[in-house]
Amino acid sequence: MVVKIAIARGRALAIVDKTGGGMVAVSGCDASAMIDHIDAASALSECTGTGMTQLHLAAFNSPTDIGVSGAENQIDVLTSYINKWVDGVTAHKLRISTAVHSPFVDPCQEQYRAELAAIFDDYDGPCIPTTLTMSTVTGEFKYDAYTIDYLWNNLRQPVLFSAAIGKVIEKFGDGTTFVEISPHPVLSQVRVGERALSVN
Repeated sequence: MVVKIAIARGRALAIVDKTGGGMVAVSGCDASAMIDHIDAASALSECTGTGMTQLHLAAFNSPTDIGVSGAENQIDVLTSYINKWVDGVTAHKLRISTAVHSPFVDPCQEQYRAELAAIFDDYDGPCIPTTLTMSTVTGEFKYDAYTIDYLWNNLRQPVLFSAAIGKVIEKFGDGTTFVEISPHPVLSQVRVGERALSVN
């Protein structure tokens, strides 16, 4: 079932791939400061008035590591502004052509939900996790069933990674070890407090 869902997600994202979206990973500021940087970049750019409103806080990877998603030209303006003008903050544009975790994925919702419905129809009963599972959609441990709405939110809503990691450490203690299993180490330098984590 998981593999089928992953394939359906990929097919849905193909609809919005290369449609002018992008993402940037910003390190060294919190969400409030990130909004200020977006506003400042907007004021200094040709996008004033119509541009920077299409940027969205897409991933909260740590208290000072924020992913921003939106129109690629605006991502470029924001990245350049931060790296040139903001001391102690760095911005790394991600090598992707889809602005996930933002309204930019809305055009693929209908297809994704339809494919998910077909997949769920093939399996009996509620799909409840059988091992302890932390959700980066809610930032809480997940004990209830996976649903089509939940899986759509997983693609559309911001990633609450920082909150989720905090809850894991709260439950299992400061000696918790995290192991990264991923195709790309884009977040391998993310820090939660003073703890370096290998995450994705």
